[in-house]
Amino acid sequence: MKAHGAAGVGARMRILPVVLIGLMLSVDVAKADDKCPYEAPPSKWAACVFTLSGAEPAESLVAQGRQFIRISYARNRDLLVLELLHTSKGPAVLVLRDVNGVRPALVTQLQEPQWLAFVRRWKTLVDDNAAAKKVQAAKREEDERSGTVMVCLHPPYVVMQAGLETEIAAVYGDGCDDSAIIDYAYDVAEVALSAEPDCVLLSEKHFRDAPERLSACLIFSGNRQTAAQVYDQVIVLERNPAELAKFIALDGVVKLGNRPLVHGADAIKRVWLDVMDHSRYPFVSIDSVYGLIDSTIVRGYVVRDRKDHSGEVDRAELQEEWRRQPDGTFKLTRLQVGAFRPEN
Repeated sequence: MKAHGAAGVGARMRILPVVLIGLMLSVDVAKADDKCPYEAPPSKWAACVFTLSGAEPAESLVAQGRQFIRISYARNRDLLVLELLHTSKGPAVLVLRDVNGVRPALVTQLQEPQWLAFVRRWKTLVDDNAAAKKVQAAKREEDERSGTVMVCLHPPYVVMQAGLETEIAAVYGDGCDDSAIIDYAYDVAEVALSAEPDCVLLSEKHFRDAPERLSACLIFSGNRQTAAQVYDQVIVLERNPAELAKFIALDGVVKLGNRPLVHGADAIKRVWLDVMDHSRYPFVSIDSVYGLIDSTIVRGYVVRDRKDHSGEVDRAELQEEWRRQPDGTFKLTRLQVGAFRPEN
C-alpha cells in the first residue's frame, strides 16, 4: 500500500509482545457534519454526503447521459468532495466542492486519458480491494500468532460513488483496511492538486496529504495566489503562537476585545500568548482568506476552554490583515480578536 501523509495511511503502529495497558483516542469518525449516518449502506451514505455538498443527484446525472465518479474525503474531520464529470459532447471536468456546499466550487478541465484511466481502474476496484484485504488479513493473523498487536491511528476515510453506465455504484473505504480504495481516491486527489496551481503553492510540509491541501484551497477568494502565500504563514502562526515576532510588521497592532490597541512587538506577543494560552487548549479555525495583490484579509475564530475548568468553551471572532512589504514578503499589520463569549 502506498503511503499517504506524513506517517502513511492510518499511521499504523506496531506494539511488540508486551502487556497492552490501553489506548485512548479522540477521533471523530467522518460523518459529513453529523448529518449523514455512516452506519448506513454505502449507497445511502454516499447519496447523503454528495447531496449535502451541493452536487447534482446521481439519478439526475445518469438520466442526462452524464458519467461521473465522485469521492468524499475525511480524516478526523470532513475535508472535501471531488467530482469527475464527463459527457460525450465535451471534455471531462474535475470539480472541487466544500462538504457542506457553502463555498463556491472550483472547476478545472480533466485530460481525457486521465478520465479513461480512472474509469478502467474503477471497474476492477472492488475486486482489487477484496484481494488486498485478503493479504492484509493474512498478515494480521501472522502478527497475532507472534503476539504483535497492530493499531491503526487516525486513518483517512472515503466514500465513493460512480455512474458510468446506467447503474449507480458506491463503495466505502478507510486507511486501515481498504488499501486499493484509498490508493484510488488519493491518486484522484493528486491529479486534482496538480490541476489547481494555487493549491500547489501551499507548502507540502504543512499538510498531511493532497486532500488537506485541496480542502484549504476552498477557503481562498480574490487573488488566490496571494491568499495561498499568506495562508502558509497563517498556519505556522496558528501552530506556533510564540513565533508571532517573525510575522508582525513594524507598525503592526493588536486589538483584543474592547481593550485599547496594543503596539510594539513585545507587547503584542504577550497579548497573543495570553489569547493562545496552551493550558486552555485553544483552537483556531480559519473560515476565509481573501487575497488582493498587496494585502490579504483572514477571518475565522478562536475557541478555548474556560479558566474554571468547567468543560465549557468560549469563542471569539478573529481577523488578520497582512500586507506586502518592500521585499515582497507579507507581514501581519493588524490582529484583531473579539470578546470571548460562550459558544452556543
